[in-house]
Amino acid sequence: MEFSKTAFEELIEKIERNIRKLGEHNADFAKKGESAANKWYIPGPLARVIIAAVNKLVKFINWVTKKLTDLFKGSFAPLTLHLDSLVWQDETVRGKASSASSNTMKVNLLAPRKWEGDGADSYVGAIWGQSAAAGRVSTSAVSISDTLSSVANAGILFYAAMGAFLVQFIFAVIAAAGTAATGIGIPIAVVTAMGEGAAGWLVVGGALAALAKILSEASKALGDLKGDSVDDTGFPEDGHWPSGTA
Repeated sequence: MEFSKTAFEELIEKIERNIRKLGEHNADFAKKGESAANKWYIPGPLARVIIAAVNKLVKFINWVTKKLTDLFKGSFAPLTLHLDSLVWQDETVRGKASSASSNTMKVNLLAPRKWEGDGADSYVGAIWGQSAAAGRVSTSAVSISDTLSSVANAGILFYAAMGAFLVQFIFAVIAAAGTAATGIGIPIAVVTAMGEGAAGWLVVGGALAALAKILSEASKALGDLKGDSVDDTGFPEDGHWPSGTA
């Protein structure tokens, strides 16, 4: 999945704007609902039903808004993870480590081609271990980059689901407020709006569960990488970088 910094920033701005809009529409609905219940032609029993329905939806919207606001606090993460994945993948880490690994392989060392004897042997013995260590860094850099990228992509999908939910739910709240003209249709509109909200929230919950699964897998992958970092194959000196001293 190709990451677009501009598209993601636009998505986050839209979500932030719509969270504010949801609160504004909620306040507008509460005001119109109360006004509708107080109309002269609305009998007392129906007025109580209208007020109860309005309060129910207002409370639900407040709950949704709080949850969305809390979840929105992590909206910086996908972009940060994506940028970090590029650092690990490009010349900053992987490229330099790969070059170092290649340049220090026995077959690529230039000095032994003109230098022979004990000194040359000691030199080769001290240098060639650098190749395996640098190769391990290069391999780990690719794994770390892939892990960061997968979490970033899962985060994008999650916030995309949040954005779609907000648009859908705001329309439902606006429709509910529209029934306040007569007041009679408010209870049915509230049921419809809450149904839309509950259905949409299931989608958000599914995206959140998928994100949690990716995070769990990423945590395991990073744990495996930590184990590799002290593996004797690339780092024979108790998990430290091999000495380059002859």
